[in-house]
Amino acid sequence: MAKTLSSTLHTLWSIFKGKLQTAIVSHTLHKMKSYKQQNLWITEEIKKLLKKKPRLYIKAKKHFQNECKKKIRRTEWDHINKKDYIGITPLRRQGNLVTDCKAKAEILVEQFQSVFTKDQGHRFHQPINEFLLICHQYILE
Repeated sequence: MAKTLSSTLHTLWSIFKGKLQTAIVSHTLHKMKSYKQQNLWITEEIKKLLKKKPRLYIKAKKHFQNECKKKIRRTEWDHINKKDYIGITPLRRQGNLVTDCKAKAEILVEQFQSVFTKDQGHRFHQPINEFLLICHQYILE
């Protein structure tokens, strides 16, 4: 009797297990279908434009950067080449401010001559003296 009971339990279990497996197979999904999410209002033309967008952005960015660089360089050179010459600021001589162009030129020549000594034996002092004379003449004009 114990043998028949165990065999009937085993038979009942296998029947239950088989029916459960067939129910699982028939009522559950085995493969997920993937649907590509599409926006119906996006046409082929718009898709092409969306593909071009990053390339156009990079191109516009480079163009803008180049334009900025050109403008900066142009304004920098305009500033350097500015004709608005202010001149030499007032110089102090013996506690007094000197604003006269001739007096300022004389002060600068005296200063340069005190720094650069005349030495007849060396040739490298000659250009300095010529430079001082040219500066003196330019300032006096």
